[in-house]
Amino acid sequence: KSQAEQSLWKLGFYKRIEEFRKRHARMSEALNDPSKRQRASQALETLTTSFSRFLDKSVSFYASLMGKLAAACDLKVPGYSDQGFSLADVERFRKGGGGRG
Repeated sequence: KSQAEQSLWKLGFYKRIEEFRKRHARMSEALNDPSKRQRASQALETLTTSFSRFLDKSVSFYASLMGKLAAACDLKVPGYSDQGFSLADVERFRKGGGGRG
């Protein structure tokens, strides 16, 4: 990854992902306590849904950014066309597979 990409990643996503991991771990641990189980289960479901939406928006942001950079710099980006990324590419990013390869 380039330094610019790493900086963008840390600024926009890394902190949020670390925050999710910590909250998820605390809530998962609370599932072991019968007095907290129901509330923790609901909170965990809400957290997971919210984080999933965040990831979807993140993928859309990256796809849009790549399109704008490609257009502004007249670049050919693998998997990107004037209509945007292919659905397969977006799904691959969504599942954590990154770009093509």
